[in-house]
Amino acid sequence: MSVGDVVVTKPGYGTFAEAACAGAALLSMERPGWPEWPHMLDWLQGHVPAASVPADRLRRGDIVAELEMLAANDWRDPARPSGAEEAAMAILAYFA
Repeated sequence: MSVGDVVVTKPGYGTFAEAACAGAALLSMERPGWPEWPHMLDWLQGHVPAASVPADRLRRGDIVAELEMLAANDWRDPARPSGAEEAAMAILAYFA
């Protein structure tokens, strides 16, 4: 894996979910004022290599060590998107 195989982003539901489902390593800036932040990162780390850095380090580009660490980690347990299946089963329950 090369450093080009790490997603670098701000925290967000969409990017975190897509990375987890795609099995893509992810480096995010921290978002300390957002209550979901630590829980989202914990969930993501259960599926792919993921880390965070303070926003000022990301702005400076001081992220090489984290990129190298994430890129060297081959462990993956991609999330399985199951929302559509779960919704269909809930709807079918009304017809049973």
